[in-house]
Amino acid sequence: DIADQLPLVPFASKFNFAGNTYDATGNVLANCTVKIEVWNFFPDFKKIHTYTTTSNGTGYYNLTGISAFPGPYGYKPSVTHADGNGKVDYVGKSLPELPFHMISEIPSFNLYLDQAGTINITAVNGTGASVPFFYAIKDTNLGFPVKEEWSVMSENVIEYVPLDRNYSVVIFPNMSFPLNYEINNLTDYSGDKIDLEFNTTQNFVWVSGYVKTLDNLSDFTNLSIISYITEPGNIMFEKSVFPFNMSQWRGDGSTDYFDPKTGFYNITLMGNSNGMKTIMLFMAYNSSGDKIHYIQYINQTLKNTDIWDNNVTVRPAAGSFNKTITINNGRTGGNIGFNTIATNFSLVNSTNASISTSAFLDMTIDYTDVGGAEFHLMQDVQADASGVFSVTLLADHGVEKMEVFTESAPMKTSLSAAEINNGTTNPPVYITVKTFEPGSIDGKIGDSDIEMRMFKSNEQCSVPNPPDECSKGDKQTKDKFDPMIMTLGGGKVDFGMKMKSTGIEVRYVDVDLLASGPPDAMFDSSADRSQSGSTVEEIW
Repeated sequence: DIADQLPLVPFASKFNFAGNTYDATGNVLANCTVKIEVWNFFPDFKKIHTYTTTSNGTGYYNLTGISAFPGPYGYKPSVTHADGNGKVDYVGKSLPELPFHMISEIPSFNLYLDQAGTINITAVNGTGASVPFFYAIKDTNLGFPVKEEWSVMSENVIEYVPLDRNYSVVIFPNMSFPLNYEINNLTDYSGDKIDLEFNTTQNFVWVSGYVKTLDNLSDFTNLSIISYITEPGNIMFEKSVFPFNMSQWRGDGSTDYFDPKTGFYNITLMGNSNGMKTIMLFMAYNSSGDKIHYIQYINQTLKNTDIWDNNVTVRPAAGSFNKTITINNGRTGGNIGFNTIATNFSLVNSTNASISTSAFLDMTIDYTDVGGAEFHLMQDVQADASGVFSVTLLADHGVEKMEVFTESAPMKTSLSAAEINNGTTNPPVYITVKTFEPGSIDGKIGDSDIEMRMFKSNEQCSVPNPPDECSKGDKQTKDKFDPMIMTLGGGKVDFGMKMKSTGIEVRYVDVDLLASGPPDAMFDSSADRSQSGSTVEEIW
């Protein structure tokens, strides 16, 4: 049992969770329903208990007697407010499951609620009968599920979420591939409510065409295709893939067909009336000819009609790391591997040592100028990989953006075509991750010289030298600064960083703290550029 292998922390037996409820601008919001959900991570991810209370007329609430579960458990605060008709009109910030040591040490947790939107989800089959499903609703900016259920399938789900956010909804119907929908603006819908009805009927679709090189040649010795099921925002996970040779599922003796000599292929994928979105990775190789590994990624939306002209031009792949991509082998069971080449990467710390923790990657790739796809490639790097991972990429294109999330500060970089072509087995392309260390142009700034502070975000306070009543807490130096309460509690805030020895201050207005990585700040004597947006990106 994985849980038995984890170290147990000597938790206290009970703890309390108390604070006040407000709207986004700080006005008291009374009679709010406050909950703490307890989630079990291993061996199954599921909600095991919920503690509930109601804030009083002054907005004060106090949840007492919360059990301190040892082991792999998380605590997820949630808060809602209903109007006089029972309709939920305000909802708290979307939070992940928090470890016990984090949530139990917060002395007072003030919750700021935003206007609520409603997502109503149902699923039916071709005859209109209800179909049970698991589901996950992700905040597309935060990147993690804000509402989800994996233990018990539902036939109808109503969830309340902050109104001014964008969401992706993914359902996992019984005995079907996942289906998804992207919500860009809930305020566009009547009553700030969207009714999503998924038709789960899925159909076999033939997809065929010719694969050629830039010189309009084929004559390959190997030709293969891997089709990934994407999430809203054209997000592709390496393990979310259609099984190989789904033609065998037709039950009439059919099989996927490849003719490497001519480049012709004819395969079966799964379509849906809503449109199953997929990214198809084409791989070709001529072992007796030019010995070049060719690839291309393309978008394809699969509905209920066959696609007979899905012609693709493949291009040379980057790197020289021999990679095997393994997927499910369809009806025959087991796995099947596809060989190609890739760029090899290694995550290292500031001393160039390999990291020993897990990491999550988000790579923004754009091949639209050569007939390919623009997409986000997501990849998990396990702790035992020592920061090493590989990605199959085009040789004549770089990576538009790579974001790396580890136990250190999140980092962002971009890579040129020349850089990714250097990624061999040894040496790989090195990506440096580092801790949050604000520094000057010519060196590191001492912790005591950086002063941080949070302010209310409004017309009166989002100005240089705001009045004292705008402050959300005392000024704190970097070594003592803890933004956790404001980050998790919500509310509109401005975030200020000041170098005391020079008086230079950087102010972020209306910052989405939960979606922002800590800035790696460099202070200069003059500002030479500015940038706007809802998350912390870069400063002077």
